[in-house]
Amino acid sequence: MSSEPLNNILPENENSLNNYLQLIYIGLLSLNIETKLSVLPQNQTDLNFVITSVIKIVKKNDELIHRAVSLWEQIENSDDKNNYYGIVRDYLDNFNKITADSDKFTVNLGQKDIFTVALKILTDLLFYSSISGERLLRDKLELLFKENITPVEDDEI
Repeated sequence: MSSEPLNNILPENENSLNNYLQLIYIGLLSLNIETKLSVLPQNQTDLNFVITSVIKIVKKNDELIHRAVSLWEQIENSDDKNNYYGIVRDYLDNFNKITADSDKFTVNLGQKDIFTVALKILTDLLFYSSISGERLLRDKLELLFKENITPVEDDEI
């Protein structure tokens, strides 16, 4: 298992396995959910560990995630869509601070991109906290994992 930081998470490569997992970890930390999870899977066993761990964390904190998304929806439906407050403001501020100051997570996004990615990750966390969340997370991460594997050629044929 590797827990080394990845540099330069860009919007176009957000869908690489390691970058996506780092964004999930940043999202959890931005909600003030304590986690020491930073594993970047190198094999299927690592991947299964990460999936199980993330699901346990989001299900344990589903009320907080639901409150954040609910407030975000209320703000988006109000007349003042650009004035985020409460838990949503704290989440966005924390996400921005972690991406800017963290030695563990180095993200190379513009301010608007960080804002957009942060809200996307919050939405993803909401889906992963649902009844079918484990299946959704497993499908996404296994697809990304397969895309990142380089086939090993067999010389014994």
